[in-house]
Amino acid sequence: MSNEWDEEDERNSKGFEVLTKYLGALVEVRTADGRVLQGRLMDFDPEFLNVLLKDVVTSDGKRAPIALISGAAISYILFIGPPESEEGLEEKVMKLLMKDPNLDPETIARLCNVKIDRINEIIARLRRRGLVSGRSQDGRQT
Repeated sequence: MSNEWDEEDERNSKGFEVLTKYLGALVEVRTADGRVLQGRLMDFDPEFLNVLLKDVVTSDGKRAPIALISGAAISYILFIGPPESEEGLEEKVMKLLMKDPNLDPETIARLCNVKIDRINEIIARLRRRGLVSGRSQDGRQT
């Protein structure tokens, strides 16, 4: 019995891993009562499949900066646009570091809603190009 549970859990985690790659993507969410919302997928709850969208537009033209949609109300989700571009993310990271050069990668990742590994890659790339300065382990500016 536990083997079946492990296999099911593994399949589910792979699905959520794939879904995580689409954070920032433009999506269309259709609810069970027929409403349609479009926006950028910011986060989701793996247990109940609640989704958080930003820059939301409804089918009747209403706009909202953010919407939380209950997983129980969702009929389906269409992915209609790619995740935010790498250039857009680089620009966002650069702006954050220009505002506060002491921000750590974990905070930047949380603010940009992406994995820390991706932020570390972007920061390293920006440093190589001389667009942001770095810090040594002891906190000195490099």
